[in-house]
Amino acid sequence: MTIRVGHTNPERRFLALPKTRMGSWSLALDLAFFAFMMIFFALVAWGERGGDTFFSNLRLTVPVLLAGTAALAAGVASLFAILLRGERSVFSFGGVIIGACVLFWIVAELIGHDEPGPPEGVLTVTELLDNPVYDEEIRVYGTVDDLGELLCPCFTLEHGENSVVVWYDLMVEDGQPARPAVSVEEIGNGDQVIVTGALQQPGSAEAVHNFWAASIELD
Repeated sequence: MTIRVGHTNPERRFLALPKTRMGSWSLALDLAFFAFMMIFFALVAWGERGGDTFFSNLRLTVPVLLAGTAALAAGVASLFAILLRGERSVFSFGGVIIGACVLFWIVAELIGHDEPGPPEGVLTVTELLDNPVYDEEIRVYGTVDDLGELLCPCFTLEHGENSVVVWYDLMVEDGQPARPAVSVEEIGNGDQVIVTGALQQPGSAEAVHNFWAASIELD
């Protein structure tokens, strides 16, 4: 009697879905990673923006944290499946690569990332509002937000929890000629900029601080 022994084609095994429990878990976690990143990019496309710190906007922080956790867990599960369970699916090897890339990014951010800050002699928005200086030319540093989204030629300049509204056109005082407009073509939301100009005295009914720009430069 002849006994036929079946052999699994290594190429088919490599291209197939994971066969082990750990391999299946790693695939599910990788899919979760991509899902959370899609949520993050969708929120950015809908206008959400970060601030000066990682936790400034929790709507963006939470999906990024969940995506990173899923990627790292997938990498560990994939490595376990490959080394201890003999998993050979391409998806498990991909899980190791994704997890390693996310780990590298986290380490690089922790040891090599400098928090944005102003050059020497430039006030942050927070410092300016803590000790307001009105109608005098000063330089102020912050992050651009709401550019192109407000019903005025202006944008929000933020630092921490504080902000001023920077006007770059239609800067007119009673009986005075309009101040020259300032170009904003080179800047975008999320950019750190230094704005030279003057903080305006708020009116009795105004809840915002207006800042009239004379020049805007990227930091």
